Amino acid sequence: MSTISFDYLLEKMRPLYLESEFYLKNEIYQVYDDEGHDFLYLETLSSEGFNIFVLVLLRLFSLNSTERFFETRKATLIDLILLLKIDARCDNSLGLRLGALYAGA
Repeated sequence: MSTISFDYLLEKMRPLYLESEFYLKNEIYQVYDDEGHDFLYLETLSSEGFNIFVLVLLRLFSLNSTERFFETRKATLIDLILLLKIDARCDNSLGLRLGALYAGA
């Protein structure tokens, strides 16, 4: 994912965390915000944390953003969805929702 697309998606996702999920947002964004890396490290997330990240991504996708930038990066987002869907930590119901997004895109 290009840095521009990555930065855009991260910033669009950031406000979509619920208050009860802020602790996780801080953990996920730490390498990006504090350490200056251009990636997120999800390997150490628990199943719960991983699925919260997936939910936030679903929230982003469900906004049906008409922003041109979002539309031109939809394929990148779908690639990310496919990677998350096959992760062993992905809850089955979320995997089905991710699959439906992919099929409908």
